[in-house]
Amino acid sequence: MRDGGPNCGGHLTPTMEVLASILTNKLPFDPEFKLNLVDVRDVAAALITSAERGRNGERYLLGQREPVVMTDVFKLAHSLYPDVRVPGRWPFALTYFMAAIMELAGSLTHRQPLMQTSIVRTLSSDVRCNISKAQKELGFTPRPQMETIKYALEYLHNQYLPAHAG
Repeated sequence: MRDGGPNCGGHLTPTMEVLASILTNKLPFDPEFKLNLVDVRDVAAALITSAERGRNGERYLLGQREPVVMTDVFKLAHSLYPDVRVPGRWPFALTYFMAAIMELAGSLTHRQPLMQTSIVRTLSSDVRCNISKAQKELGFTPRPQMETIKYALEYLHNQYLPAHAG
């Protein structure tokens, strides 16, 4: 198993759950979310640098300048693993309704829903970040999102999903 990156220690973060759902064709539609993903290794390096060089009381945005659209994540997953479907897109209202249903089901089963209405609202909006202060003061240079996503998809496909199948 490779070190760092998306290795999850036995459980998945909500973002990794979404990527696993893409790989296992559990998302019946493309909600066209806008994702702003940064590799945990880049965040860890920035946190260490901020402890060394950051200014007291300052905050640094550790993200990407531009989001990636979930449609592109489906396409990347399909290019890596042809069994992955690239589903059709749904309008915002239908996605929001589905999230409300998933929240209700989650409250009844006491399980975290795959989507929540608050997340749908957030990920359907502009998720660009101004990371210039982190770049200038911390030397923050996040690796490209599609590289991070590819690494995460490969990890899930090769390491996590086989061990948790069934």
